Amino acid sequence: MDKIQPFDKLSLMLQSDQALLLDTALQLEKDLRKTGWEGSVISATAIGFEELKRFLEPILKGYFDVETERFFRLIYIVDLPESKVKAILRNPEPFRDLTQMIISRECMKVILRRNL
Repeated sequence: MDKIQPFDKLSLMLQSDQALLLDTALQLEKDLRKTGWEGSVISATAIGFEELKRFLEPILKGYFDVETERFFRLIYIVDLPESKVKAILRNPEPFRDLTQMIISRECMKVILRRNL
């Protein structure tokens, strides 16, 4: 029997719980703004899970390619483990994987806040 990965569980929750998805998008927007980003996640994504992933990935790639300091500031703000980020950056598709990791972490923040 295959073990479901933590992101897979959270992605299933995000796909089935529109309120959780909205709150996760708002959390992501809040953290992006701390890096100086000025857009709107909600209007840009139309609040769909796949749209949220497609929205975030090019931002991460742009930050990494052009504004590395902003990239690492976002990683710090989102609170991702540096060792995992470094390992992911060696992957063939690092920004897809980082996007999933960031959305997962933002979702966990929302869930923790709801339950505390």
